[in-house]
Amino acid sequence: MFKRIALCALCLFEACPQMRAQLHVIAGTASDSRVEPFAAYLVRVADDGTVSRAASLVPGPSSQNRHNRELYTTGSAWIDVARGSNKAVLIPHGSGRDNFVVVDLGTAGVTKKCDWPDLPMPTLYYHLAELPGRGPALVAEMFAEGREKLAGMLLDKSVPCESSLVDMAPTDILGLRVFGRTGVSDTGTSDAVNVPVDASGRLTQRLWGVTFPFAIPEPMLAGMVNPISVILVDNTRLVAIGLFAKASPHRILVYRKSDRTWHRLPIPYERVFLADGQSTPAPWLTGFGDFLALTEAHTKDADFPETAGKAAWRNTRTETGPSIAERFKDEGVVFPGKLHLYDMAHERSYTITTNQGDSEILLVEDGVVYYRVNDAIYKCTISDAVLGPPQLVAKSEILGDAHWAFIRH
Repeated sequence: MFKRIALCALCLFEACPQMRAQLHVIAGTASDSRVEPFAAYLVRVADDGTVSRAASLVPGPSSQNRHNRELYTTGSAWIDVARGSNKAVLIPHGSGRDNFVVVDLGTAGVTKKCDWPDLPMPTLYYHLAELPGRGPALVAEMFAEGREKLAGMLLDKSVPCESSLVDMAPTDILGLRVFGRTGVSDTGTSDAVNVPVDASGRLTQRLWGVTFPFAIPEPMLAGMVNPISVILVDNTRLVAIGLFAKASPHRILVYRKSDRTWHRLPIPYERVFLADGQSTPAPWLTGFGDFLALTEAHTKDADFPETAGKAAWRNTRTETGPSIAERFKDEGVVFPGKLHLYDMAHERSYTITTNQGDSEILLVEDGVVYYRVNDAIYKCTISDAVLGPPQLVAKSEILGDAHWAFIRH
């Protein structure tokens, strides 16, 4: 009997890699354009570097309807991950109604697919949230004729689709989980939330009449004239808020929830302007628990004339993403190939220099940072003072469109 138990244990922890912790990525491009749609896949990255498609999450268009606005109803419109809720959600383009797909990060599988019921107003934005007493939800932020309304669809697989739509109180916005901005250029998703700040530092969503339970210290607002405030990241550990004003220095402030203290993000950041003179809605900042990851970006000018690593860019579109060369070609943003990491818990900063504009941090977990450079994923261990040497995890064409990652435990 003991021998049988020992053999089972050996299978669980050594001979059965599918039972061990495993890196997965979501490969796809979230595009609000129905002319250039892309498929999305759940991709498994094995310990030996083998890359395989574990599941099709959103189908891409067929060759007959790729450039036909009327027939096209597939491709990814929105993708986001809420690690605290252990869920990822994808919204395909749809005809009249947006359906959504839920991926459970614990099982690395699709656990729910639903259509949105008819909603009373057009949806402007989507968010992920943790609703008190009801669990994780996909939230539609609707707006029409000066009125704003929220509706939530529960992600719990045990709740049938027809019973998943729930009314939301204005205070439910305090449960929004804001992951940040993924990808490079416009290949990922940005789920920032605009929340006005007054002169005393209070953050209030006026249309909903809700004031957030923290306020920016007045000295940290010094020198800013009527700033626009945006929640860039909000998870269980921290809140990162961007402050933007035309005549004042721009800054990112971080609220550490464990001790209720405010800090200024000490890694390079500037407000970037596009070729048409419009500023980007949010920096390429993402959150992973106590860590903030920033992809450095600059406005194209004499000091930063072009994005780094042009010779290695993909110049054709694939099933899951666009031509990177075309995306960078006419853009007013320059990516120099520097990835910054800030450990809020210990107030330490790190920099990864890739010298490749098509690169981004995908995940920080268990003392390891995973990052993508073109179609390869690398990892480094995080120590007190420095990052360990980079190690190649895997290389495959489909990894060039990996903008979200998680470890299935």
